[in-house]
Amino acid sequence: MNYNLPFKSILIFSAMALALAACTNRAARTAKSSVVTTSFKKNPSLPPTQNDTTPAWFSLYRSSRPLDFRLVHTKLDLRPLFETSQLEGKAWIRLQVGFYPVQRLDLDAKGFTIRRLAMRALDTDSSRWVDLPYSYNRKVVSAKLPKTLAGGTQLEIQMDYLASPDSLNAGAGSAAIQGEKGLYFIRPDSVYPDKPLQVWTQGETDHNSCWFPTIDAPNQKMTQEISIRVDTSMVTLSNGIMAGSTHHEDGTRTDTWSHNLPHAPYLAMIAAGKFSVTKDMWRNIPIHYYVEPQYAPLAAKIFHRTTDMLDYYSKILGVDYPWSSYHQIAVRDFVSGAMENTGAVVFGQWAQRSARELIDGSAEGTVAHEMFHHWFGDLVTCESWSNLSLNESFATYGTPLWYEYAYGREEADAALEGNLRDYLAESRRKQVDLIRYYYEDNEDMFDRHSYAKGARILHMLRNEIGNKAFFESLRLYLTKHRFKAAEVHDFRLVCEEVTGRDLQVFFNQWFLSKGHPVLSMKYRYDNEAKQCVFNISQKHSSIPAKLFSLPIDLEFYFYDSSTSRRIILEKDQEEFRFDLPKPIWTGHDLGRVVLCEYDDQRTFEEFILQFKGGLFYYDRKRALEQLLRNPRFFGAWNNPSRVAEAMEYQDIVRRALRDPSPVIRSMAAESIPIHVLKEDFLLYKLLGKTVESDSRSSVRQRALVKLIESADSGKALEPGWLDQILSRDSSLLVASAGLRGLVKDQPAKALSIARGLEGEPTMVGALMDFYAQHGESQDLLFIEKSLLQLRDARSQRQFTGWLKAYNKAVLRLEQKSRGLALYEKLSQHPSGRIRAMAAEQGLDLDNKK
Repeated sequence: MNYNLPFKSILIFSAMALALAACTNRAARTAKSSVVTTSFKKNPSLPPTQNDTTPAWFSLYRSSRPLDFRLVHTKLDLRPLFETSQLEGKAWIRLQVGFYPVQRLDLDAKGFTIRRLAMRALDTDSSRWVDLPYSYNRKVVSAKLPKTLAGGTQLEIQMDYLASPDSLNAGAGSAAIQGEKGLYFIRPDSVYPDKPLQVWTQGETDHNSCWFPTIDAPNQKMTQEISIRVDTSMVTLSNGIMAGSTHHEDGTRTDTWSHNLPHAPYLAMIAAGKFSVTKDMWRNIPIHYYVEPQYAPLAAKIFHRTTDMLDYYSKILGVDYPWSSYHQIAVRDFVSGAMENTGAVVFGQWAQRSARELIDGSAEGTVAHEMFHHWFGDLVTCESWSNLSLNESFATYGTPLWYEYAYGREEADAALEGNLRDYLAESRRKQVDLIRYYYEDNEDMFDRHSYAKGARILHMLRNEIGNKAFFESLRLYLTKHRFKAAEVHDFRLVCEEVTGRDLQVFFNQWFLSKGHPVLSMKYRYDNEAKQCVFNISQKHSSIPAKLFSLPIDLEFYFYDSSTSRRIILEKDQEEFRFDLPKPIWTGHDLGRVVLCEYDDQRTFEEFILQFKGGLFYYDRKRALEQLLRNPRFFGAWNNPSRVAEAMEYQDIVRRALRDPSPVIRSMAAESIPIHVLKEDFLLYKLLGKTVESDSRSSVRQRALVKLIESADSGKALEPGWLDQILSRDSSLLVASAGLRGLVKDQPAKALSIARGLEGEPTMVGALMDFYAQHGESQDLLFIEKSLLQLRDARSQRQFTGWLKAYNKAVLRLEQKSRGLALYEKLSQHPSGRIRAMAAEQGLDLDNKK
């Protein structure tokens, strides 16, 4: 057998092996999920009839985990073994038997070497430990109890074990959580010798049982005490309050963390490493920020406005922050964006930013999302992953709620419009119930339905029942189900209790069904009857025979006033008439509030009125989108006979560049064609002013890109102007845009500036693209180092694009062999995802001439 395969063969083999592994992992994940399922034939809630092409998982009802035992308290004594990526553990698990008598106990424990399993009864001779006979399949420990235990009996299990998460055939996770090992050791390796030593956990959905034995289900609740023994050079973090710290003669230290309020097992966490800890306080609750030492001076800005959010959410929900601490930590190579572990939120390294990076934005939106989880998900937990929306929809909606309070409705509406876009994009390939009792794997629930669509449904509910009733419903829901698990019907019943209304129709069509309405609206004014007339039709995006019951607010705008009328659309086509004088223009809340797709058949002139008169971000943005994509708009600048029109449209662009929303300002800056900038001196100067003075760096960046494009097309920038912009604007977004303009006339200076930005992590993508086009051989080293080092969840999403940029660079510089050598290194990368992407792009480079 020849082990020295040509590189091309290695890449092909790697790609095939990864594909096979993915299939194997999928099969393993499906088997794992089937543990807590029930055949649909035994369940009254039936899915649609199966046929020959229906996947097997479709017949499995995803029930909540039976509560044969209830977790009470978990005590862990842990020692991470960095040399072998294992965890030595001792666990004491206190449980209470559920209603029915039991003879066997099943504990989730994945990839363990079990050294001892024992039990003591807490209601009889609590000092006597009895070794238990058990069977173990590397996933579940099944212990035979000494006798049948009656309902309500309390007992404690002791386990000595060695956890080996790297030995697991763990799946790839979901789009939201890219890993299922539960426990992750970060340490220097041949690819990245400077990597810091860290250990951290990621438990959602059922992955904490990879590092401690438990009943790994969201409907369980427990208190906990976790002791972690590490080198004295490290700091530790877990849930709750550090209750004590003991130094040992071998240069190690044991920190004990106590968490005395019950939460779900997946929310337990540990982390350790050489972090700097910045301490703050909120209402006598410790607030700590864990970052790598070089980011310590900026820690509070990295986790922006944490204490302000705690104030706001406590007030608006009517329930004070319920936990004993609120700590946040940024770790290397995290498998998700962030995770809401109770009082100890983990972020990926992307959250750590320099002073220059913070000019362009912080992790504030994610901080808000994870904090809102501490009420929705941590305090009240979904009882099954079918009800994940009770966690993620609320947390996603928490971000625009914060924006609304902190920055105004414009920012909130922009976030909500982004949620709508995200869901509609996913709906092109997938439409499923928001609350799903039939799915293939737990991880499948982490999609844009559970996050984005659910947030928009909550926004509709808020508008349907009113602001006061909505927040009172949230307060009552949190109060009634405090420290418990809940399902969607619990939330509905609370809303009905507050409002006195039957909300079953709303919940059925939005939470318990799939799809969305697709509407067509036509407005006219009946001069004879003096009536405003709307003809509206609807169809269902997914179920042809089904219709929605939709409350829609129709709006009427006059010169000095406005009014609105609410209608309920329930048929496939209806006409609505209103006795009103003729308005200047009409509006509605489709898209802005109602989750839908729609065509309101407006004319070009009506969109102009909507943009100029629109009070809401969503209305102005939609109107401007329609105007800017219409050939009639910018075509006026090419036609001497349309000077008056061009001046009118020029006024619209000027308004857009001064709009309150940075999204609309950016849209306007990006959309101006080069030929208009060449001819319209006023817009050209206004775009330059935008670069110089807009308050949002993203808008300045887009305006600068457009001006540089015009310079590339022959309209030279004013001499020295770009140099001045780059010298006084500290934004990295602006710097990345300016490099492209500078390199044309001052290539040496542009390269010098680019090389000076290599220490800013958020510049990696921009520098890779810049070096691909303009770099020299020495700059390949930066690209190669970045490709080898970056492997967290966010960077992986951009990795294919970065590899393509690298291929472009090595081909331009005629260093193909160097590129193939890098791909050999990447074929040994610890990340399977990166190996797969590298295999594909390596083959592409190898095939290039």
